Amino acid sequence: MDKQIQHSRLETEMTGIRTGRWTANHIYLPQLKAALDQNDFELVKLNLNGDDPETYIKLDQLNKPYYTVGMVQEYRINFNKIKTKPLYHPEVVFHRLNESNVSRLEQLVRDCFKLSPGSFFINPMLKTRQAEYLHLLVAYISGYRNDIRDDHFCHLLQYKGEYVGFIAHRYQGENGFADYAGVKNLTRQPGFYIDLVRFIQNYCIGKGIKWGHASAQLQNTVVHKVYQKEDMVPFRSVINIHINNS
Repeated sequence: MDKQIQHSRLETEMTGIRTGRWTANHIYLPQLKAALDQNDFELVKLNLNGDDPETYIKLDQLNKPYYTVGMVQEYRINFNKIKTKPLYHPEVVFHRLNESNVSRLEQLVRDCFKLSPGSFFINPMLKTRQAEYLHLLVAYISGYRNDIRDDHFCHLLQYKGEYVGFIAHRYQGENGFADYAGVKNLTRQPGFYIDLVRFIQNYCIGKGIKWGHASAQLQNTVVHKVYQKEDMVPFRSVINIHINNS
């Protein structure tokens, strides 16, 4: 396994903080120490499997400030075991993201996440960077277009003429990944997140995809309820750590 810190150029450019990402899903202490000492990263992000009881013992031995900025539960579904499902709102319309509607996606992302753009602002280094990170998120999700990257797609959810949600998804072999999804914060009509999940499940079944993957922050109880109701099973937990390399 490749154990090193890779430069996250886009995050660095948009936030002004030289940012790196640890490439392993466990802490290998000598290698991580060496990588921190040998690079000039101000911030290093780690996405670690939640099954290592010594994670925090190892972090303490680094003698650097670190923050647990999120815990994520990952889910998986076997599409060979389910059938297509009717949408919660039969009248909704899904539009594939392209050049003509990318501005609508950008506004949707801002509407969905402006009130809670990320738990990583627990890290005091980032408390003044919320606008920059929201801009980064908008730019990244806007790239989920198959005319830009093969097997990357995004669909916008429209209800009675109003755009109320989106789901960004990609495919690798027999696996499908729903990486980002959101419903507008001020939308009071229930069931739109169910529509997003059922749409992507039906989409994957139609493409012959075997496995589906999605995740949610632990505090997103509504999303967890939807996933479990829609036949998804938890299989891995991930801890998101920030190390301030100062």
